[in-house]
Amino acid sequence: MPALLPYITKRIITVTLEDYITVLLNDDVKNPTPLHVLSAEAKSQLEDLDRGSVVLRLNTQVGDVSTGPKFQLNIVGWRGLNSLSAYVQKGERIHFLRLCGADISKYGKLISFSLQYFIVRL
Repeated sequence: MPALLPYITKRIITVTLEDYITVLLNDDVKNPTPLHVLSAEAKSQLEDLDRGSVVLRLNTQVGDVSTGPKFQLNIVGWRGLNSLSAYVQKGERIHFLRLCGADISKYGKLISFSLQYFIVRL
């Protein structure tokens, strides 16, 4: 995505940390995140867009607002008729949720199982 990002100008949605976490935590393909649970800012940006792919952009800061480093997280998403979903692999989803400080306990058993699997196979 870093190579394409400079050329994408019209389908970038800037979301809050809460929206970013909400969309990432919903990994059910059959029931994507409904638009009504998102913030008013995100909904207003999405109203102007037709269905299709979007870039979900989070501009945030680590630690203290005055001294902490700023960073930007971009992921690919899909704007449906009344929904928004993130198109990210499970491993990346967990990584982004950790970066945001979200609770990833629902992935806990999966992570420990996959580590045991790799340990056994080695």
